[in-house]
Amino acid sequence: MEHPALQPLRRAIEMALTLEDWGEVVVAVNVCLEGLLQPFQRELWLGASRQHADLATAMLAQQCWTDEERHLGWTEAFLRFVTEADPANGAVLQSWIDAHASAGAEALDALVAGFPFGGAAGEAAAVARTEQANRLKEAMG
Repeated sequence: MEHPALQPLRRAIEMALTLEDWGEVVVAVNVCLEGLLQPFQRELWLGASRQHADLATAMLAQQCWTDEERHLGWTEAFLRFVTEADPANGAVLQSWIDAHASAGAEALDALVAGFPFGGAAGEAAAVARTEQANRLKEAMG
């Protein structure tokens, strides 16, 4: 837990633990952290398992991702519901995203730098960033 690559993630989690508005917690954790780090993890697991013909890890990674898609789907539904209920909520959501996105990006960057996995981490991070941007665009319009 003391490795320098983990410190931005620890700070982001600690910051999320201090939030009082549960909607902001959803944005900070599900959108800005999990929405970025879970696709990153999936890409690392699946990529490495394919490279090494490791069926067990590939199956575990796929099962974890199936569960994660449910989490991300719930989060996307929350964002749509909130903005459809009152379009002014979109500005509130965006302010929370703006406030917490850098923490997720810093956590991902530190993980990539600290654990490059022969360059695979950089590729996985690029996929994760693209997926997160596409999800946000679709969910918030």
